[in-house]
Parts: sequence; C-alpha cells; structure tokens
Amino acid sequence: MYGRSLHGHHVCVLVKYQTSGRLTVDGKSTEGTLLSNALDHLKTTLMQTK
Repeated sequence: MYGRSLHGHHVCVLVKYQTSGRLTVDGKSTEGTLLSNALDHLKTTLMQTK
C-alpha cells in the first residue's frame, strides 16, 4: 500500500501472509516518525481482530 501524508511525506507498507500463518509487515517512508506511528497503529488494529 502506498500513500502520502497531508504534508507530502511518502509512506509505503507491505503486508505479507506467510505459509506459517503469520503476517509480516515492512514499511518505508520519508518521515521515520510517521512510519513508526502508522506501523504501531496497524499492529494495534490487527491485534484487536484476533
């Protein structure tokens, strides 16, 4: 998934489903704090759906 923040920062997130049944998440961004917060939010959301 690719997007841009309201301030124009690029954010790219890749989610993969592994054969072991686990999800892996990797991301890149031009703004490290934005990426960190986005990944934390994604992790929290995914943990709530268990």
